[in-house]
Amino acid sequence: MAKYGNELLTFLWHDDIPSDNNAGERAIRPAVMTCKNSYCNHSDRGALTQSVLMTVLRTLRVRGHQPLDTILVALANYVAPDVMPPIPSKNHAAE
Repeated sequence: MAKYGNELLTFLWHDDIPSDNNAGERAIRPAVMTCKNSYCNHSDRGALTQSVLMTVLRTLRVRGHQPLDTILVALANYVAPDVMPPIPSKNHAAE
């Protein structure tokens, strides 16, 4: 409370700030369900790999891309010039 007391009730003064963390919980639900359905990770490396992959896939989906298609194009581009292209911005989703 001493450290974050001023921020705790920010939602009372700003209409665009939610009073709960439902959006964050919904965002991580697919990763949690995948972990649960696959009987969790059996190593720290597996957990790290899953967290990175789920982050990339979810970010691409939120930005309006087809994750698998985008990753395949990125890998094809990487093999050609030996440089990983940046993740496309939301503006390029329609291309």
